[in-house]
Amino acid sequence: MKFFFYITLVMTQFFFVFGVESFEDPKENFLYTDQTKYFFGTVKRGEIVKHEFKLENRCSKKIIITEIKTLPNCKLNSSLPIEIMPEQIYDLKLFIDTSGSQGVCKTAVTLLCESPLYYEKTLFISGKIISDIKISPKIVSFDDVFKGSVHKKTLKLSAKNVFIPNIKRIIPSSKFINTVFNSKESSGQQIIIDVILSPEAPLGYIDEEIVITTNEKLDPQRKIKVIAKIVGDVQIEPDNLNFGMVNGKNSEKIINVKPYKGKSLNIKKIVSRKGEVTTRLVTIRQGKEYMVLVKLVEPKNNNSLIDDIIEIHTSSDLQPVIEIDVAGNFTDDYLGVDN
Repeated sequence: MKFFFYITLVMTQFFFVFGVESFEDPKENFLYTDQTKYFFGTVKRGEIVKHEFKLENRCSKKIIITEIKTLPNCKLNSSLPIEIMPEQIYDLKLFIDTSGSQGVCKTAVTLLCESPLYYEKTLFISGKIISDIKISPKIVSFDDVFKGSVHKKTLKLSAKNVFIPNIKRIIPSSKFINTVFNSKESSGQQIIIDVILSPEAPLGYIDEEIVITTNEKLDPQRKIKVIAKIVGDVQIEPDNLNFGMVNGKNSEKIINVKPYKGKSLNIKKIVSRKGEVTTRLVTIRQGKEYMVLVKLVEPKNNNSLIDDIIEIHTSSDLQPVIEIDVAGNFTDDYLGVDN
């Protein structure tokens, strides 16, 4: 027993003395830099910020950096992999493009080392970016607006007294978005643009942009995102049916139908285009809430694919016919197919 204890003690001391190099604290002795955070101060929008982080190899083996993760506005003047020999100092050169930012800018650079041991080190860069022209908001958002009506949001361009803003060109990316100069609200240092969402815009989501070209020298062209969710006066849930893998004969799903904001709604008829499902209308509250029970029809000729469209005909002027996609598959067991 004493002999076993003695051997264990000797092996522990041996491991501590000779194996410590492989398990040394990476935060202190692996990849060292005296600066993990860099603040570049205040710069004008569009300028390129340059900085070097000095990385020092403080272990006895070669360090290999195989991957570097950065934000899109950060570029490196180095090719991978980066190899740093013992006691060597490597200058990691970074370039920050400020043209896509405004206000406080923060960038993180994560170094991933795979040799001599796996290790991650993150460096931080931050600063403040100003521009001759300030545009707000950065995103023009139309949330849950009704189709068939005109909707308006305001876009403001402003500048300090030493700089007079001027718009050279405005180009919306969609025919459903229009821009109008608001002369009543505008002044010498401020330009007001009304962003108009057309009543002809389709139901669903819109993700577009407005490209504004100004007299700003460093960053003359700006892109303002325009998003919208355009709804009708009928609320459908869900807006599609997926039965998945069907192995039972009584597969049935429910569609809830009701009008928006207390309006009245009547369902005139419900049609299955391909006849792969049957439907039954259940009235919960007349003119206010309905359920459509959808049941699968026995497949013909061992057709396993479910691919149909349900048409719900309503009294709505905006949504007289609502289409619901139906999808799924019958299993081989259900069809009686031998594997």
